[in-house]
Formats: sequence, structure tokens, C-alpha cells
Amino acid sequence: MTTQAKDRRKKFVVIGNINVDHVVYVKKLPRVDEVVSGGELDIHIGGKGANQAVAISRLGGLPYMIGCVGNDHLANLAIEALERKGVVTSYICRSNKHTGTALIIVDSEGNKVIAVAPGANKDIKPEHVDAFLQNTDTEINASLIQIEIDIDTLGKILGRLKSKGISVTLTASPPKELPEYILRNIDILIANLLEAQIVAGVDSRALDLSSTRKAAEVLAEIINSRGVKNVVITIGSEGSVIYSDSEGTIHVEPVKTADVVDTTGAGDVYTATLTYALAEGYSLYSSALIASAAAAIKIRHRGAQEGIPTFSEAISFLKGMGMEI
Repeated sequence: MTTQAKDRRKKFVVIGNINVDHVVYVKKLPRVDEVVSGGELDIHIGGKGANQAVAISRLGGLPYMIGCVGNDHLANLAIEALERKGVVTSYICRSNKHTGTALIIVDSEGNKVIAVAPGANKDIKPEHVDAFLQNTDTEINASLIQIEIDIDTLGKILGRLKSKGISVTLTASPPKELPEYILRNIDILIANLLEAQIVAGVDSRALDLSSTRKAAEVLAEIINSRGVKNVVITIGSEGSVIYSDSEGTIHVEPVKTADVVDTTGAGDVYTATLTYALAEGYSLYSSALIASAAAAIKIRHRGAQEGIPTFSEAISFLKGMGMEI
């Protein structure tokens, strides 16, 4: 009698949007009422939730995706693509609304504009998380979620996850001011400087803006004081600022790369990599550095889910630059 080998991969649940991205690559972004022709069209599976799930799989983890799609042909396209990329889709629900769709225009320097029709993504409910928690006996290492979900639903979902002792990483996008009952249920919050101001409900005039880094440090401490144990604020070319109860405030140097092709999905790769690294036992500082490396590798490729490195490739990239983790 043989027994099935245990899957030793780290397990994650990702809750969020699933979109089908229609991406047009042009030399320059159009102005209002301007038509820019000569572009190239690519169709990719996107949405912050789906991007993070695919990134977790590529890094070496096993992601369970919770989200909603429609009953249209785009839904089948999305689910089949996620399954091919190693995402467990059993807990993706069907809705009578259309599958989420994003229209993205990317110029020759990687700059972009995005319009999103969320459709079925609006139908994510706490009951979908309940179904997952009740029907899986898998030990989940961490969860990833975004603020694309409405605040009331987000609060209930976070409560469910925390009641099971599951660590929560929240991406503060699209940014909304978050009440303290939500912040207390977040283990890691990841935001850029503007997102952090909105989440904290802080006017920029109340900050020390002598430098971007100083503003990020002030915001990280404010958000931490309201209940978030670990805060990561990205500051573009200056890297990031992290704050944790155990490590205090630390500046994380940037990981730079040439040949930027498309920054779509880079933030999702960053979030997934940081969460994965923490699950592997790395410190918040090292996790943020590895996440920066993974995002730097990804932006050399077109599409939100193309060019995502494995975890070992991200670490090798850092070592190749002489950076210590």
C-alpha cells in the first residue's frame, strides 16, 4: 500500500480581484480625445488577487484563490489560465455579472494608464471565505488581500482569517481610510506614500516632509500605533521604509534595474514575494529586499504575470548585485 507524498510547499490563500487585462502597447500615452495608433494588443489574466496568486505559485508556494468571475467566455479563459499557472481555483465563485475587465495602455517607457470594470469582483462575500475555511484541512501559512473589496466585507473577512490564526498581508490599493477595527486585524500592511496617507487619514501638511523617507517613517509609526504590527511603505527610487514591533524603523535600499518594459503587476509581485519570504522565516527587512528584487526582475517583461522569478532567482539577483540579506 502506498501513501501520497505530502505537499511540502508553503500554502497561501489569496482573496481578491480576477480580471482579464486587454493591454495595448504604444509609443506614447494618448492625451484626451487623441488617438494613438500602431499599437500591439496582448490579453493577459490580471487583477491584483490573481496576480498575487500566480506570483505565489511561481515563487514556489501553493496558492488558493478566492474570488468571483462571471458566466462568460472570459471567466473560462481566466480560470484555465490560473490553473495552468499552479493556482487552486476550487473556491472561485460564479456571478451573473461580467468577468472583471481592465483596459491598460502602456507606453515605450513602461508608463501606463488603466481603466477597470470590476463586474463579478464586486460579488466576493465573507461566505466564500467561510466555505474555504470549513472545507480545507490544509495549514495556511498566510493570506493576501487588497482594498478592492468594500470595507464592510473586508472587515468581516479579516475577522474570519484572524479567528483561525492566519497571518494577513493587506495591500493598500486602491487606498481608503481604514478604521482601527480593520487595522488591528492586519499583520502586514504594504502601501506607497500616498496610499499610506489615505489609509492613516493623515493630511500631508501634518507630516514632516523634509524628505520622502522621513514622511514614510512618520506614517509607518502612525499606522503601527493604530494596530498594524508590520508596516511597509514603498518610496519609489528610494526603496522602502519598514516598521515593526521587533525591528523598529528601518530604511531598505532600492534594487534598481535597467530595461524597464512594463511595470504592470510589479506591486503584486512585491507583495507576494514579501509575504512568501516572511513565511520562509526571513526578517521583514530581508523580505522587503527580496521583494524589491523580484519586482525589479518582473518589470523587464510585458504583462502583469510574465517574468515573475522563482524565490531562488530573486535571491540570486540580489547576490549578483552584491547585496546582503
